[in-house]
Amino acid sequence: MIVTPTENAPRLSWNRPPLDPELYADGVSSLFIFARGPQSANTDGSVYSQAQSVLNENYYRDDFTVEDLASKLGFSTRQIQRILKQAGSPGFRAEIRQRRIQDACAKLERTASPLRKIARECGYKQPSHFSQVFAREVGVSPQQYRQEFLGRPRHELGRAEELAAERSSA
Repeated sequence: MIVTPTENAPRLSWNRPPLDPELYADGVSSLFIFARGPQSANTDGSVYSQAQSVLNENYYRDDFTVEDLASKLGFSTRQIQRILKQAGSPGFRAEIRQRRIQDACAKLERTASPLRKIARECGYKQPSHFSQVFAREVGVSPQQYRQEFLGRPRHELGRAEELAAERSSA
């Protein structure tokens, strides 16, 4: 049975602003026009830049979520996911993971801090989970990474900072 609208039936319409080709030229901005209005169009990619800044400031927090990022930027969760996808990002969790692993690599290279401390500083509650993620992302365990980077056996790692200072002065 096919139902056709009658003359007395109310017509549903979506009252939207007229299309302005310049306003919609940037692919990312068109995602936000109807949700936030034409005045907040993102024609310069600034929302993605702001998202990157917020991620850089908060990646180490183990409780930082995409909802937190969205609320800090004033967008919905889904809009943030679209922004990241539009910019070629692998996604929120992958962005956080990449930053944490980069930070962990830097700390493993520059300090003799215990892995447990590095794991906590990089946003991991459990050192074992940190080691699993690190090995999956980098291809070697954190201990192996440190040993290979420093080229020294584990028992000499307590002197890592001294050795780095000696290398830089030589």
